[in-house]
Amino acid sequence: ELINCQFYPRKLQKEYRKQMRRVDNGGETYGSDSRQSQLNRLRILKSLEYMQKEGLNVSEAAERVGYLDPAYYSRLFKKIMGYPPRYFRR
Repeated sequence: ELINCQFYPRKLQKEYRKQMRRVDNGGETYGSDSRQSQLNRLRILKSLEYMQKEGLNVSEAAERVGYLDPAYYSRLFKKIMGYPPRYFRR
């Protein structure tokens, strides 16, 4: 289920939906995407859900999906989504 993105600027909505399509593709890789990068993308999207639906802060969401270092998680989040996680928090 997609998170309601109506409060995000258009660019953030577009990036979120693009990442969701990549995950929903049934496991196919995109160009040079490895299984690890697909897993990272899935974990980042799940953490985004936790921040939006359960109101978790960045550190809590990172830990819930298995990233124990919030700084690493934030760098990876920005690499995948194009923006740091704080832009997606309510």
